Formats: sequence, C-alpha cells, structure tokens
Amino acid sequence: MKTLRFAASGRIFEGTWEGGQIFDSQRRPWAGDAIQFLPPIVARQVIGLALNYQSHAAELNLAEPEDPVLFFKPLTTLTGHGGNIVYPHGAQYCHYETELAVVIGRAGRKIREDSAWDYILGYTVANDLKQGDSTRFCL
Repeated sequence: MKTLRFAASGRIFEGTWEGGQIFDSQRRPWAGDAIQFLPPIVARQVIGLALNYQSHAAELNLAEPEDPVLFFKPLTTLTGHGGNIVYPHGAQYCHYETELAVVIGRAGRKIREDSAWDYILGYTVANDLKQGDSTRFCL
C-alpha cells in the first residue's frame, strides 16, 4: 500500500493508492483526473546530502568529501506528482537528479545501525533541481 495526499473538491485528503485506485481515508474512491497530488507529507524541513557518490563528485571535478555535506531546501520547493516546475526568470540551465527521498518518522540522535529502520516513516522518489547557471559549489 502506498500513502498519498491530494486536493479535491476544495479540501485536502490523506489517502492510499491500492491496485491502481486512489482512496481517501474514508475509503471513498477518487479518479486520478479529479485530484491534484500534493507532497506525500507536510514536511518541517528538507535536508539533502551532497556529493554522496564518487561519480557525481568526479563529473563536477570535485574531490569526494571526507565527511557528509548537508544542504537545506526551502519547503516551497516541494510539489506533488505531476506538479509544475517553474524555471526562475532568466534561467538558462537547470541541473536535475533523481533522488531517493527518505521520510524520517521520529526524532533521534546517535541511533544504532540496527535500529535505523525504526525511525524511517517511508520513502519516495524526488527530483532534485538546481538552477545551474547561478549555482556555485563551495565545498
């Protein structure tokens, strides 16, 4: 079962995707063309991990970092499935990457590896976009 959020009839619903059908929390079915998909959760923050694999660092002519490099994305960058992506005025190049987005379900610190899955609510696919002609890498 996959969970989702959507807007329809002027309201916001949480629901599921089961067997190709969308249901709200009351188990009412909805047609895909009657809804607008929203981000799957109401996020409090979005944290990315930069240069987390060798080939990406190499393609940017950067050394692979010794420690994780984190960055934050504004919540206004989130959109649902099929949502519009609007280029900033004057943008000539947009760099994009498909990412695995892990949704953390509860707070934690110094979590043991064998307990990590207890803190994950779920995961989804994300498109990570950057306006390439104005982005500088300062690592």
